[in-house]
Amino acid sequence: MLTDRQGAIRFRSSRIRALSASLNQLVAQALRDGAPVADLARITQLSTLTVRRTGRAFDDLQPTGMATAAHLRAISQLLRELTTLEESKAAVEVERLHLLAEASKQQILDEFELASLTGLRPEQIKKMTRGVPAQPRRNFAAHRATG
Repeated sequence: MLTDRQGAIRFRSSRIRALSASLNQLVAQALRDGAPVADLARITQLSTLTVRRTGRAFDDLQPTGMATAAHLRAISQLLRELTTLEESKAAVEVERLHLLAEASKQQILDEFELASLTGLRPEQIKKMTRGVPAQPRRNFAAHRATG
């Protein structure tokens, strides 16, 4: 289960990086097409300085002629997807934390074995699991529905 959770975290992290890169490119393209910096800053919840820097990072983009409203819709959709993915990753990280705590407290595996399964350092595992209760057992049907 730990390796499954670790794989899920890695997948989500990779997807978040890809979506973040796409978001940056969409913001830069919107700027190139004349979208106001203030509108982009408001919708992305970034500072105007960050929005401008993002636009300058993609200096090779050509105007597409797309309307500002269309850019803002595309950016909003991507932000929703990114937010959903970040929440999903956080939930998997919490599950992993409880599994680590359970394995550690029940001495199923020692910190070094847990570290080799998760890619974390033994010290990190000790620090992360200190004071964390073990995850309550779920039945198989509930696990398949959410897992």
